[in-house]
Amino acid sequence: AAELLGVLRREVPALEAADFFLDGGLSLVVEHQGLATPTFGRAPVYVMLECAARDDPTEELAAALEKAGVQDAVVADDTASRERLWRLREGLPEAVAGHGVPHKLDVGLPLDRLAEFIGRVPRLVAELAPEAQTVLWGHLGDGNVHVNVLGLDLEDETVDEAVFRLVAGYGGTISAEHGVGVAKARWLGLVRGPGELAAMAAIKRALDPEGILNPGVIL
Repeated sequence: AAELLGVLRREVPALEAADFFLDGGLSLVVEHQGLATPTFGRAPVYVMLECAARDDPTEELAAALEKAGVQDAVVADDTASRERLWRLREGLPEAVAGHGVPHKLDVGLPLDRLAEFIGRVPRLVAELAPEAQTVLWGHLGDGNVHVNVLGLDLEDETVDEAVFRLVAGYGGTISAEHGVGVAKARWLGLVRGPGELAAMAAIKRALDPEGILNPGVIL
C-alpha cells in the first residue's frame, strides 16, 4: 500500500482520492444494494483512485499503476461509470449496518504498517470471536482504517481492546477521523504517554478552569 501510494504521489500530481476496501466488503455491498456482479476481476483488496486535472490523466495513471505492479484496473470514462464505481466503496457503511449493529473502530496506521495491519486484523478477530465478521475500508493517503466487526455483543469490548492494542503496537492512533470522546478515553494511554496526557490536562485546566466544557470527556 505504501509503495503504491508513493508511486502515485510521484507520478500522478492530479491524484485527489485513494480509498481501499476488501473483497468481503464488496460482496456485502453487491448483496445489500442488489447490484450486478462487477465485471472486473475479483481480488483480496481494491483501491479506488480519483484524479482531477485540466488534461486527461489516464495515461500517467496507467503508467504509475504498471510501475507499482498493479495487475488489473478499471477506468471510469464518464460521470455514470464514476458513480457506479464509487458506489461500491461508499455503500459499505449502509451495507454493514444492514447486517446488524457493528463495533466501529476508527484508527490510523503508519503507511508502512498498513498492509500488515489489514492482514492481521481479521485473523485477530477470528481468534477472539470466531462467529464475528470483520469488514475493513479506509483512506490510503493518511492510513485511516475503518474497522467494522459484526456479530459481537454490543457490551463486549474484548475485540475493541485487542484491535487498539494492535494499533498501538504498530505505532498508530486509536482515533483518526472521529475523535476520542468518552468511548475511547480509557484506551488513550495506549498511544499517549504520561507526559503527553499531563500536558493535555494542563491545557484543559488553563482554558477551562471551572471544568464546564465537556466535563468528563477524555480528561
